Amino acid sequence: MNPNLQPLINTVQGLPLKDQAELIGEVLQLLQTRYGEINIRQNIEFPYEILENHYHPVTGIRELKAEFWPEDESADDIIDFIYEQRKNDRLQ
Repeated sequence: MNPNLQPLINTVQGLPLKDQAELIGEVLQLLQTRYGEINIRQNIEFPYEILENHYHPVTGIRELKAEFWPEDESADDIIDFIYEQRKNDRLQ
């Protein structure tokens, strides 16, 4: 990677997600204008529902804690359940 890009990337990482998405759109528009013969947006789709639904990146493992699984069931029970669900999904 071009070392001149790292300070820019660091700055962008400090922006809110909505601003990062807006920047991506502006850069894509600039590239489309400059290289019009290439349809840049054709293969790139930004998941805007992330912005609309206020999803955020996971910053700690505790955020992934599930409250729906009974405490008296083991990790093996969870794994067996997941395998069974996957098997059922494949059969459908």
